[in-house]
Amino acid sequence: MILKITPLALFDIDNTIQGGIELPLHNPAWTMQQEFGYGHSAFNLWQGEREQHPDRETWRFRTQIRYYFLKNNQRSPYIAGEYLLKKTARNCSKPLG
Repeated sequence: MILKITPLALFDIDNTIQGGIELPLHNPAWTMQQEFGYGHSAFNLWQGEREQHPDRETWRFRTQIRYYFLKNNQRSPYIAGEYLLKKTARNCSKPLG
């Protein structure tokens, strides 16, 4: 099991604090990675985005299946397929006004 953080996601226009986990499957050459991220415009590094969208939230979910060419070695080259879901929306919990 490998725990991961994704610090570069903080530099995105729709930034998130993101982390994940990579788990080996039954065959050690195959792994599955799941990432989750949440962001709010209040902690966006881009001032223009904070001002223009003060109540925006971003959610990211990414699932990736990897095949490592050298079995039992997660440092080797790999090929992967992934599914990414990103949702950016206004925080509806705040009243309008």
